[in-house]
Amino acid sequence: MTSARVGRLDERFGRRTALYGGIVVASAGVLVTVADSVAGLVLITAGFFTGHVIASSSVSSAATTGRAQASAVYLTLYYIANSVSGTLAASAYHGAGWTGVVAVCLAAMGLAALIAMRKT
Repeated sequence: MTSARVGRLDERFGRRTALYGGIVVASAGVLVTVADSVAGLVLITAGFFTGHVIASSSVSSAATTGRAQASAVYLTLYYIANSVSGTLAASAYHGAGWTGVVAVCLAAMGLAALIAMRKT
């Protein structure tokens, strides 16, 4: 999924709907990985990048001043959250196998949806 396609989703359905759509598609992909890893990874990738492009562009749009700083804060938090969730997923894998990873990923998607509800 390219940024231009995501932009069209944003224009057609609105930013909030496109963001939630990305979260739903990525969550579905996580669940699909239990049965089919390739199809699941395709869905995760499409949903994740949809959400990431929408969130990143939302930061730039929302900032009235200091857009570069706002983008830097977003990216810093993005990488910190990815590091923390990756570590949690690895621990979950060692403790509960792939089911544990799926649980961590779905919890992260739920947290993203809650944050989006509050901020968009």
